[in-house]
Amino acid sequence: EERLEGNDFRFRDGTWFDFFNDYIATDLIDNDVVEFNCKVTKVEYSSTPAKVTCSNGNSYQANHVVVTVPIPILKRGDI
Repeated sequence: EERLEGNDFRFRDGTWFDFFNDYIATDLIDNDVVEFNCKVTKVEYSSTPAKVTCSNGNSYQANHVVVTVPIPILKRGDI
């Protein structure tokens, strides 16, 4: 990684996704703390732990939540 201005970094031999996939997601998936194909309908983060509610009625609490959203959704302002 290469340090840029402030607290920003640039990955030289990969991307943030590669880092996340190789070092973070693997442990999370192995420990069953990732829910796939679950449309999130609500994220309450005004207190710790945060609470995430899915359209199937399941809800989860965690000290940290990772949200991944396609760029077009962000550009449309859907969330």
